[in-house]
Formats: sequence, structure tokens, C-alpha cells
Amino acid sequence: MTMKIFSGPDILYRHNQSLAERFPFNLRERVKRQIQSQELGLGMVTRSVTVEDVSRLRRLEVEKWGKEGASEYTLTRRIQNTPGFCWATFDSRGEALASCFVMGTTKQKILASKDWYETTDDGTASSHEASSLHWFGISLSSKSEHALADIAIYMALEVLRKGIRAVYLGSPMPGFARWKQANPMGTAMQYVTSWNLTKGKRLHIDPLLRSYVKAGFEIVDVLPNYFPHARSLNWGALICIRNWLWFASGLFKLVSKSMFRRNVMPLMSCH
Repeated sequence: MTMKIFSGPDILYRHNQSLAERFPFNLRERVKRQIQSQELGLGMVTRSVTVEDVSRLRRLEVEKWGKEGASEYTLTRRIQNTPGFCWATFDSRGEALASCFVMGTTKQKILASKDWYETTDDGTASSHEASSLHWFGISLSSKSEHALADIAIYMALEVLRKGIRAVYLGSPMPGFARWKQANPMGTAMQYVTSWNLTKGKRLHIDPLLRSYVKAGFEIVDVLPNYFPHARSLNWGALICIRNWLWFASGLFKLVSKSMFRRNVMPLMSCH
């Protein structure tokens, strides 16, 4: 039986660069490498972050995103507004290797917002609703594949334990600009609904959206001027992945992270 639940690092996505394109689709291989990294004693720790971690998180933002990275002010406000909804993976020296930020909000607000900034309150998550069963992925930053896999596992277990119904995020469409050059009369909606047949498989023509669809996401909408992204012509695709096991949240509260990583996550990533 095929089961797709929050497939690894594709859960959340930094809004201004196609990080997900840098990694293979098969989570089982990522999980295997992540387990091997721990066995090699790399000493990574994934945990909730506090405002005391802001300087280290800011260094990661600058390293990965340059001037587009979140400022110390934005990071501080975000952490203060969403305690327990911000996580990072640190190395043995305490340096941040990966970070993940989400906020609770309503499905109505997500669908009504015109862009990423409106949904996330300019990245500060000031309208965060901790009790909401719908999450929006604010950002994901990483400079380590092992750290990315670890924080994805941490995030997936949080979703399952809390019975979250769905996670939404805004995704760039990095192949759109090139496609538009070849199809000047084509529209963004035509692009996000276009597929190729490759080796008998129906694959989305956009490389990033293809990875999300493969992970279990569905495309909800396509929006102009969603966030700055040249290869997307500033368009964004609103995508969603649903947690079909929300009713079993009580069972997942009994599952440790190590047990989940070794025994449950590989099964959930099977295609």
C-alpha cells in the first residue's frame, strides 16, 4: 500500500530559492544517510529554538540567503510569536546547520492571502494561532543534507503527534521563466497544470513542483507577485500536503524520535 506522509525535506521550503531541487526525491536514502551520520558521531541536535539562538540563526540566514535572509529583528519576532513552532539542528559546536519555521493559521487566511508576506505577517508570524490544525511553512534553511533530513523527521513527528490536518506553503516555479520564453502566450495556470509523460510516468514539467507532487503535495492555486523569484517571474504556487493519519495522533505521541526515524519514516516514504 502506498503511503505518503510529509516526505522529508520537501515539507517546508524557503520562499526565495529552490532548495528542494538540490536533493534527491527518495527520502529512504536521505534517512539512511542521516542515520549513518549519527552513527559516525557528528553530534547533531535538533530542538526548539529561543531568542538566545537568534545570532546563530542569523548567521545561517546570511550564509544561505544573503540580503534576502531574515533579519535578527524578524527572527526574534518570529520566535517570540511562535514558541514551540521554530526548530533548528545544531552541530557539536552549537552552530546552526538547519532551521525550520512554521505558524498556525486558518485555511481561510491562507487561501485569501495575496502573497507570502500577507500570510506570514511579513515573516514575523504575528497572527500565529497555536491551536490551529492548519500550518503554513514560513521558511526552511539548511547547509547540511544530514541536518535537513534530521529536522524534517523532527517536523514530521510534530505534525503527526499534534494531529495537524494539513501543511501549506508557497513554492516558486523555477522553470516558468524559461517555459514562458518558449510559450509567450502561455499563462501561469497553464504551466502549473502541464505534465510530461516520461517512461510511462506522468511528471510535472516544473522540476520543483514535480518534487513536491512526488512527495504528496497538491497544487491549490497560482498567484502573481507572490515573492521575489526571477526564474518564477515572481509567481508562486500555493501547495498543500494533508495528514491522513491525524486521527492517530495519540499513537504517535508514544513513538520516540529514534523509533520513528528507523522504523516508521522509511515506510511512509515508500512509493
